[in-house]
Amino acid sequence: MSVLKLEEMELIVKMAQGNPGAITAIVDLMAQTPQIEIRMFDVYGISGSGIYILWNDKCGKDWQKVNLLFQAVQLGFLPVQRIQELAADQNNVTPEEWATIGGQIA
Repeated sequence: MSVLKLEEMELIVKMAQGNPGAITAIVDLMAQTPQIEIRMFDVYGISGSGIYILWNDKCGKDWQKVNLLFQAVQLGFLPVQRIQELAADQNNVTPEEWATIGGQIA
């Protein structure tokens, strides 16, 4: 194993806070969708089970939806608190929200 791979694994475990679902989500992200920057989770204060909840429960394991949420926050269409609520499993993204976010970013 190279030093870089060891550093990547350490970063993954740290971000995931040891949560197996979050580790799976991050590894899947790194393998499938390099355009989403993993650091966005850290920027928005999302770690551990929050990563898994956002990816699996709120976005149906669809990284395009996660990226759409990140873009909506970056562009000011969605407050950062909303994405944090979603990651904390407080509620779901409504179909109307998905439509609005998609329309604003498209």
